[in-house]
Amino acid sequence: MTYMYTDESRECLVEMLPRWWHDTFRAVWNLRTESPDEEWGEALAGVPVLGLSNCHLDPGYVAALRFAANTVAAHKEEFSCHQHAEAIELLLTGARYDNLGDKQRTITNAYQRLLGWYRDRIKKGY
Repeated sequence: MTYMYTDESRECLVEMLPRWWHDTFRAVWNLRTESPDEEWGEALAGVPVLGLSNCHLDPGYVAALRFAANTVAAHKEEFSCHQHAEAIELLLTGARYDNLGDKQRTITNAYQRLLGWYRDRIKKGY
């Protein structure tokens, strides 16, 4: 089995994303349930901004991001929790959309997954 949740995997994916996505994608990828509130704040603040403008990706990157999103979905157990994997999957999916409405809807869904995870961690006392 390929181990998906590695820094090397993250950086391969980052290189396919628009430059202004890099910091937010890394922040989301690096989140853990026990991450400090500052890291959660950075990730949660950055995600909604990703859906504000459209970017056109190289067609090869679109195919690779589709494959990566499917790989994340198939290996959810390797991430901190299923909500984490779903947020990453949705970010990768949203990045490849040309239609701004589809992009915004998908990014909003990613944000909702992160927010649900954040609320769950608070309930657990983190």
